Amino acid sequence: MIFHQQRLKSILYGALALGIFLTGCSDRREDPPLEPKREIVIGLNPSERSEKTQQNADLLATLIEKKINMPVKMFVAQDYSGLVEALRAHTIDFAFLAPVSYVHAERIANAVVLLKAERQGSPFYFGCIVVNAESPYRTIEDLQGKQIAWVDPSSASGHLFPKSALIEAHYNPDSLFSKQVFAGGHDAVLLSVINGTIDAGATYANDTLGESGSWTQLENGELKEKVRPIFFSKPIPGDNISTSQYMIESYPDLVEKVKEAVATMHLDPEGAEIMRSMYHVDAMVPATSQDYDPVRRAAELLNLDITGKIRENDIEQVEKNQRNTLYSWLLIAGTLLFGAGVITTQVIRKREREGVEVRHGNQNDHEESPPIAGAQFSLRNLHVTFTDRNSAKIPALKGISIDIFPGEFLAIIGPSGGGKSTLLRILNRAVEPTDGRIFFHEKEVSHIHGTALLKLRRNIGFIFQQFNLVGSISVMRNVLTGRLSTVPVGRSLLGLFPEEDIAYARTLLNEVGLQEKEESRASDLSGGQQQRVAIARALAQEPEVILADEPTASLDPILAESILTLLQKINRERGITIVANLHSIELARKYGTRILGLRAGHLVFNGSPKDLSEDEIEKIYEASSNNNAL
Repeated sequence: MIFHQQRLKSILYGALALGIFLTGCSDRREDPPLEPKREIVIGLNPSERSEKTQQNADLLATLIEKKINMPVKMFVAQDYSGLVEALRAHTIDFAFLAPVSYVHAERIANAVVLLKAERQGSPFYFGCIVVNAESPYRTIEDLQGKQIAWVDPSSASGHLFPKSALIEAHYNPDSLFSKQVFAGGHDAVLLSVINGTIDAGATYANDTLGESGSWTQLENGELKEKVRPIFFSKPIPGDNISTSQYMIESYPDLVEKVKEAVATMHLDPEGAEIMRSMYHVDAMVPATSQDYDPVRRAAELLNLDITGKIRENDIEQVEKNQRNTLYSWLLIAGTLLFGAGVITTQVIRKREREGVEVRHGNQNDHEESPPIAGAQFSLRNLHVTFTDRNSAKIPALKGISIDIFPGEFLAIIGPSGGGKSTLLRILNRAVEPTDGRIFFHEKEVSHIHGTALLKLRRNIGFIFQQFNLVGSISVMRNVLTGRLSTVPVGRSLLGLFPEEDIAYARTLLNEVGLQEKEESRASDLSGGQQQRVAIARALAQEPEVILADEPTASLDPILAESILTLLQKINRERGITIVANLHSIELARKYGTRILGLRAGHLVFNGSPKDLSEDEIEKIYEASSNNNAL
C-alpha cells in the first residue's frame, strides 16, 4: 500500500511530530447539497416501546407533511445516544431531545435548538424527590440513612437536577443515603417507592406545588394519591426539537417551515392530542442555547460527563475512538512492545481507578454449573457493577447465566439501561466482571489479561452503532485495520499490508456490496454504507463471533433491514456466530434464531422467536413502559 509522502514523513519524525500532526487534523466540511431535499427525517426517542411510539410518530409525520408540503419520515431511536449520532451523521434532519442530550448534541453534532416544550403554560419543569404517601418522611432530613432511586444518569429531572439541588442545599447524597440505585424509568421509580422496595425516588414535576408530575401523568393518573413530593429542584428548561447547523446553512427555508409547523401544532386538535400523548407537551415555544445553561451548570456541579453516561471504560480505544489510522497503528504497536506484563498492570489499575468494581475471587467460591460441552461462550452467575464519580454503585448485570453456541444469531432486546451493551462488552472482555465466571470454548477467561486477552479478541469482531470508521482515509484502509493483529509491528506502523491481505479486503468489500468504493473516503459514504464497511472490517479479523451493538440504531428502517440481512447471510454462509443488540422487537423476531430479554440487568427471557409472546414482551419492558422521555 502506498502512503502519502507527507504522512510517511510525519511518522518518521517520531511520536511528537505525529501527535502535533494529528492534533491539527479536522473533519472535512461537507459540500452544500446539489439538489433540493425531497423529504425530511425527524428523530424521536420512545417514551414507550418503539413500536407504540412509531404509531404516534407516523400520525405526527402526516400532520407535519400537510403543513410543509413535503414527505416526512419519523425515526424512532433506541435511546438518546442513537438520536444524537443520527443527527451528527445527517441520517436525520431534526430531533426531539431531552435537555442533557441536547447539550451533548450541541457539542458533538453542532445541534441548534429551535423550540422547547411548554407544559401547563410554563417552558420549565422540575426535578423532585417523592416518598410513599403513607410513609413518615416529610423532609430531606428524614431520609438520612434511607435508600433512593434515580431514573438514570442522563435524566435531567430524575438525577442531574435533584441531586445537584441537594448539593446546593448542603446535603451530600453519598452520606445522606445508605444506597443509591438507577431504576431506568420514571414509572419504575414511582412503583419502587409505592411498593416499598425503596424509600424515596427522583422524578419530574410540572410545578413546585405537587399538583402535577409523573405521579399524575403516568399509569393513567392512578398513582397521584400514592406518593408525596418533599423536595424540588431549580427550574429545568424543557425538552426540545433541534436541528443541525448543516441544515440551517443548507436548507434555511425548510428549517423555518418545520419550525413553524411544530410551533403551531398545538392549534390543531389532532396535533395537540398527539403531542400530549407522546410527551405530555401542551405547546412548543422558541428556545435558545442559553436557555440550557442551567443544565451545563448542574453537570459541572456533579462533575458529570455531559453525555450523562456511566462509562464502561472500553479498553478497545484503538478501534472505538480512533480518528486517524496512523494513530491507532502507533497505539497497537506500542501496546505490543510494552508486553503482556505492562498491559496487565494498566488494565487492572484502570478498572479500579475509573469505576468497575473488581473482585478476584477463588474459583472454589463459585458453585455454578460447569460450561456446557460445545458451547462457544458460557456465562455463570455473572455480575457487573460500575462506580460513578460520586462512588455510587451502579449494578449493570445481575446473576446472568447463559450459553451461546456456534452458528447462532442471538438477538438481545430490552429497555435502555437494561444491560445489553454491558453484556456484549463482557463477551469480548472490554468490561471486567465483578463476580461470576466467563468461559470461551470451556476455558475460563474471566480475568485474563495481556497476551491471552489479545488472543481472545482476535476471535471476536465488534460492530458499533456509530460505525467508528476513520473518516479521513479510504474505505480500503479502514477494512485493513481489521488485519492489524496479523501484521508485524514495523509494517503496521508504515501501513504496509501483504498483497494477500489487500486481496482479501477486496473480497470482503465485494461481499458487502462496496467493491466500487474501495478508494472513497469513509466520510463520503452514507450511514448504511459506513456500517457495511464496519462489517467488512470485522470480517477482516476472520472472527468466530461478531458482536453488534445496536448496528441499525442510526439507520432508517430500510437500511436497517439491509444491514441485518447482510449479517444473517454472514451467519448462515460463514457460520459466524452473531450476537446483536436490537431496539426493534420485530427485527429480533425476524432475524434472531434465539432471543434474550434483559431488564434492569436481569435475564428475563431466553427462548426462540416463536416463544416471545406479548406477555413476555410486557415482562421485558414493564420497567420502561409509559416512561416519559425527560
